Amino acid sequence: MTFKFPTAMRQALTETCAGDVATATTTIQAALAALSDPAKPGTRADKTPQTLLIGSNAASAAGPSAESGAAAKPKSGNGLWRNGAPRQSLKTVMDALQRGRPGFTAPAARKPTILPRIADGARYEQRNFSCAEGARDYRIYVPGGLSQPAEGLLLMLHGCTQTADDFACGTGMNELAELHNLIILYPEQSRAENPSVCWNWFRPQDQRRGAGEPSILAALTQQIAEEFKVKRGRAFTAGLSAGGAMAATLGAVYPDIYCAIGVHSGLAHGAAHDVPSAFAAMRGDITYATGSPADQSWNDTGRTPRIVFHGSGDGTVHPSNADRVFGASDDAAAASAESGVSAGGRRYHRTIVASSNQDSARELWMIEESGHAWSGGSATGSFTDPVGPDASAEMVRFFLQAKSQEFSK
Repeated sequence: MTFKFPTAMRQALTETCAGDVATATTTIQAALAALSDPAKPGTRADKTPQTLLIGSNAASAAGPSAESGAAAKPKSGNGLWRNGAPRQSLKTVMDALQRGRPGFTAPAARKPTILPRIADGARYEQRNFSCAEGARDYRIYVPGGLSQPAEGLLLMLHGCTQTADDFACGTGMNELAELHNLIILYPEQSRAENPSVCWNWFRPQDQRRGAGEPSILAALTQQIAEEFKVKRGRAFTAGLSAGGAMAATLGAVYPDIYCAIGVHSGLAHGAAHDVPSAFAAMRGDITYATGSPADQSWNDTGRTPRIVFHGSGDGTVHPSNADRVFGASDDAAAASAESGVSAGGRRYHRTIVASSNQDSARELWMIEESGHAWSGGSATGSFTDPVGPDASAEMVRFFLQAKSQEFSK
């Protein structure tokens, strides 16, 4: 099987943005070899590790590309090619690929992680939590002026290749914690559980109540809620990408703990049941997802109130996934829509479903031309779009307005 060159370059771009530069390099080398010898079969798919990244390409797990035939040579004059032959170095090609997606910050080009701002009197601690299902390190932010009981507890789930510090910097949630008397938790995925530190949203054992990662995260939430006397029905969770997908699962299987969720550039609960179906879901292809063994139907986040953000230019997780997280309304008359422009000039479209007897409160924010990045985030963190509407502030506003539910005892 031979590669079509444009397809291979798109594939390499996705892998680069996910931080898998080694695999992207192999993809490019295989594509270049195919151009020089079109009869030579591509071998890249056989060499790709079976690691799931939010942002990796389906070929790394689902097998070779479905496209076949002779590789197409790009037209000359695009800055990379002359007379149908490569004229630039591999580094130049990689740099060009990274520039090709607005809203992306490739992990390979990220700034070194710095600690987020810590207000006077505040605590930003590194801790470890363990329970029967496993253990995870986490950061906890306690506001300097905390008055107990805290107004709420927010569990923040990072995306692939990110750290707790990186995510705290990019989202700016610590500043909002000071304003609203919130406790913020930033658990970190274990590299032993996923080499790219992605939350394993696609594994059946991590999609159920009382098992796997959801059980660990829920138990951590309950322990910290008790420690800081958080009001009942005031625990929330939000995440980016793989973290957003796990937040959707937590909202579905632990609605008695999390009274509202935020999903940014993520996927619906049960959207996949293995690696191939995960890549299919990320592409927006629901074909593989219909047989998911998750607790609920694959596009069902239950009745938990939720606020969803997604960039229309997201080339890593297809924007159609936002609609599936948002869900169909049982009461169409309760929905309203508006459009606007952020302070940074980014247009957005907002759909609102008010809480009713038939429906839970929901919001969907579709950000025009934004990529796989936290809207309104700080450039000090990775995967942020600083000119978009402030997703962090809007999520906190939504959470504090959400209808309270009691913690299970």
